[in-house]
Amino acid sequence: MILGVTGGVGAGKSVILEYLKQEYGAKVLMADDIAKELLEPGAEALLELQKIFPAEVFTKEGAIDREAMAAFIFQKPEKRTEMNAVVFPLVRKRICDEIQKSETTDMVVIEAALLIEEHYDEICDVMWYIYSSEKNRRERLADNRGYSQERITAMFQSQLSEEAFREGCDFVINNDGSLEDTYAQIKENIRTWKDKMER
Repeated sequence: MILGVTGGVGAGKSVILEYLKQEYGAKVLMADDIAKELLEPGAEALLELQKIFPAEVFTKEGAIDREAMAAFIFQKPEKRTEMNAVVFPLVRKRICDEIQKSETTDMVVIEAALLIEEHYDEICDVMWYIYSSEKNRRERLADNRGYSQERITAMFQSQLSEEAFREGCDFVINNDGSLEDTYAQIKENIRTWKDKMER
């Protein structure tokens, strides 16, 4: 089972990923973590970016200077598209390679903020939208990460709307109740998928 998991920031996806690991032995592939690996000094994505971005957005060691890069992209928004055009296909390729290596694993989970936009439905058997109300997400981000309300609002505005998440996914996991309730939904969705596959 190749399962895609997405949802707005602060929806509580990490709790669900941990449960899938513990309960189902899932191999979890996180697109953000893979992107970070690909952007380490000497890694493939970074070498490509060094060809198209000016030297001042990199450190002396060759790593991305995040503040300098953010400022550069803010002034030239089209450069974000160029960066994504380098990084996203390499992340997807790495994920596909990892899936190939996981043929003996019963479940591979792909977690990505851009699961829908990057057409991971072409890879996944099923896609889940992890839902949590804006109020709960704001509280989690303020309490757990110390983010300001302004920063939270900006993050929310940069992501898909709830309607778009719902339309782009096969199932919705409502993560606003108790953990037991969330786990029950997960079990039910996996059972439904397995029954469908066995027919």
